[in-house]
Amino acid sequence: MACRCTEKGMCERDLVRLARANEYFGNSSEDDAAMTNSLNSGKAAVPVHLTSDKEGELDASIDDVHDEITSNISGNKSEVAAAIQRVKEKYDAYCIEDDAYHAEQDQMLA
Repeated sequence: MACRCTEKGMCERDLVRLARANEYFGNSSEDDAAMTNSLNSGKAAVPVHLTSDKEGELDASIDDVHDEITSNISGNKSEVAAAIQRVKEKYDAYCIEDDAYHAEQDQMLA
């Protein structure tokens, strides 16, 4: 058994950082949804007879890039959630060990 106060502090700092990252990805998801709506409404606003042949290619390219961004946001958000879970598990284990260590130290001093 050992004092785990340092490790607990590192976990707490990591959890704060990961929570911030999770919030950023949450905001990104909202922005991405708004972009999807904007892209779809923009495509629907132009009558077909007024579009050029290249416009379809441009729309497809934009959609491909947007789909990749959406996928990356989702994947990164999942990775952050998994990291939060791992750090929480480590933190809980450190707390148990640290509490036992300090209780033992208190008994030795009493």
